[in-house]
Amino acid sequence: MKATPEQQQQLLTLADTDEEIRRLEHKRQNLPEQKALDLHVETQEKVADELVEATQTQERLAAQTARHEREIETAEAGRKHSEAQIYSGQLKSERELQARREEISEFKRRKSDIEDSLLEIMEQSEEVGSLVEELTARRTELAEQVTDLTRQRDEAAADIDAELEALRTRRGEESGVLDEGVLGAYDTLKAKRPGRVVARLERRTCTGCQLELTAIELEEIKETARHSLAYCQQCGSIIVPA
Repeated sequence: MKATPEQQQQLLTLADTDEEIRRLEHKRQNLPEQKALDLHVETQEKVADELVEATQTQERLAAQTARHEREIETAEAGRKHSEAQIYSGQLKSERELQARREEISEFKRRKSDIEDSLLEIMEQSEEVGSLVEELTARRTELAEQVTDLTRQRDEAAADIDAELEALRTRRGEESGVLDEGVLGAYDTLKAKRPGRVVARLERRTCTGCQLELTAIELEEIKETARHSLAYCQQCGSIIVPA
């Protein structure tokens, strides 16, 4: 890629700015306040999921309770109806009387079974209700903590954000004076590998990989850099002679 020595120096300046931006972004992302906030947000999401699950269980148990109560009412109504028939004097045969007595026994047995099941459901409902209350209180507590930690994070990051804004403005100015081809070659290399991709040539050493170049490599880089971008054969960085 054709590039004058002046363009190469401007590219080096841009790379310095990008490195400073990267360093500050890393610092911002790893603020103690940010880490504490991330941890609380993760816990908050977990508690919210648990609360949804507990609430759904509570609703399911409430529906089962209502259904069991209706079934108890139905069994009790059936028992009373059969008893009323017995005491009404309308049933004349012993066979009919025995059938009603059996119905009464069945209604009582069914009611007893449902009441036992209902008791178990009510015990579960009480446990789940306590869990819902606990999770609701924990969710409220975490929401307050997240709000407070967000404020602390923003305060801690304010100076960094101001510096980043200034650096990004400066980067826009520095990239604006570069040839599109040179800037494109730089951006393409940056997209392929992490970290810095433009290195200085200090004496015979590439600052990208800290390896010393051979005499032949040194001459080739110096010759190429007179009119084009030169690359370190060891680390692949664009290398700019002093």
